[in-house]
Amino acid sequence: MGDDVRAYVHLIARSGKFNPKSHADRKAVIASASKGLDDLKKTWPSIIQQFEELKLTNSLPKLRIIKSRPETIKDPFFQDGNRSFAGNKSF
Repeated sequence: MGDDVRAYVHLIARSGKFNPKSHADRKAVIASASKGLDDLKKTWPSIIQQFEELKLTNSLPKLRIIKSRPETIKDPFFQDGNRSFAGNKSF
């Protein structure tokens, strides 16, 4: 799914017409989102104006979280990060 589809789904979820506890509503949104933005607009036309206004002002919700990852991952069971074991012997 593209960013616009994700943003449209977010706006649908925040609208008062969507019930997140309803399996039917969730299933309908997922089915519509998998078909693309045009299908979402047909299924949920009440969101179009809000979506277009936010898109023009570049204020659509950003749904991707970007966070830095550590460069190295240390083994939590060894303080020095060494993964070798003293008992490793080849037979």
